[in-house]
Amino acid sequence: MGDPMEKLVYPGREGISILDVARELRSVLKGEGTGNRSLTLSGKRVAVILLDGLGYELAVRAGLTQAERITTVFPSITVTVLTTLFTGEPPGVHGVHGWRVYDKLVGSVVNYLDEQPKRSLAELVRPVTSYVPEDSLFLSPSKYVNRNLFSGMLVNGKFLQYYTPWDGWLLASEVAEKYRPRFLFLYVPYVDTVSHHYGPDSPATLDAARDVVRMTNRLADELSKHYSVVITSDHGHVKVDGLVDLAKDEELLETLHLPPFGDHRNLMILGKGEAKKILEGYGLRVYDRDEAKALMLGERVPDYVAVPTDNRIYQYWPDEDQREYRGTHGGLSPEEMYIPLVVREPEP
Repeated sequence: MGDPMEKLVYPGREGISILDVARELRSVLKGEGTGNRSLTLSGKRVAVILLDGLGYELAVRAGLTQAERITTVFPSITVTVLTTLFTGEPPGVHGVHGWRVYDKLVGSVVNYLDEQPKRSLAELVRPVTSYVPEDSLFLSPSKYVNRNLFSGMLVNGKFLQYYTPWDGWLLASEVAEKYRPRFLFLYVPYVDTVSHHYGPDSPATLDAARDVVRMTNRLADELSKHYSVVITSDHGHVKVDGLVDLAKDEELLETLHLPPFGDHRNLMILGKGEAKKILEGYGLRVYDRDEAKALMLGERVPDYVAVPTDNRIYQYWPDEDQREYRGTHGGLSPEEMYIPLVVREPEP
């Protein structure tokens, strides 16, 4: 069967990663020229279409056959990836390791997905700042994502809400033509939603992916008249194969200074050395602080990071709804880490 840890995929070790994409975006939009030898955008304006939850293999099956396979960052969580995209910095520098974040100034673990935090993401990640220009436009179907993620992370830019997939692509085309912003960002969550509830291998997920890819290709045809168009994703999904309730492990809880944060496939641990051995007993790959710095490329990391080598969910928080999930993400498996990248340059 082989060692399951040999199947883990590490960001950027097999070519470019989403961090390279972010740094190229930052260089172009700040007028610094190209920032990456392996990825060059030639246009003065850039449009990014982010297809949430569309892993590389699913993207190809759905018709995005021209896509290059790249890696996302770790943790492979939407809020972490988008913070990297909007700052050009890795998770170990900006410090957002999942929807649940330990905020030292508040003194607690804060859930940026479901709560109204005292501090915005922009305040949390300081001194890291966003490179996004003032005339940027962000399109998203979710008020929650707009409030806690986009508006919470970005000081600049205008946020537009759409209501259906068809409305979203039409709105993106219209505002690009009317306003010609230097940076246009379309967030498309539909594949992620279907995969969570029906599983990444389900016919429903493949149908959703095909619809999304078809409309995205059509939009890219229009946008590429005036924009460098980047089509990519934040993560893929694994099929859920069970759930482990860590809140019932009293021996583990005794070793923790705080409850685990991050998410259920990327557990951030502040605690004693004994926690590492207990977590390894579950079959988790546990990285110490030095290993975590190398994995997340920075100093803003916890004492330990625990990552599954199987497809189970490792849950602690009672308010999580993952018990019903059939697909999930956050870890280092190939299904979670490999994502597509397509670049369409402006027409001459």
